[in-house]
Amino acid sequence: MKTCLAFDAITAFRVRDLALLARERPDDPARRHVAQDDIDTVCFLAEDRGFKVPRGPPDMDIRTFAVLAAGLAGFHASKRQSLSGTRKLWQGLKILGRGVNTVQAQRKWNRKKV
Repeated sequence: MKTCLAFDAITAFRVRDLALLARERPDDPARRHVAQDDIDTVCFLAEDRGFKVPRGPPDMDIRTFAVLAAGLAGFHASKRQSLSGTRKLWQGLKILGRGVNTVQAQRKWNRKKV
């Protein structure tokens, strides 16, 4: 039970931290707070689902990352509500985590085949 609660607390802290960063420091580079694999995968998954993914320099800001991650769970930003709540962000990060695991497994598989 303690292990489960500790894991849940860490997950809740990460989600809340990303939500706060997206609101309070939206122009921070995303790679300062999340891994590059997360950024690449969220771009791939969001583009595959029809979201507008920023082009140009690979430096995505943390606000865009949070919006795209929440978008994986069904959040659509609007003028009235430009950022998601923590529940949609958490659901999107769960989907993103599975996507990152899949991408990393594919890379390992491709290295073995060569």
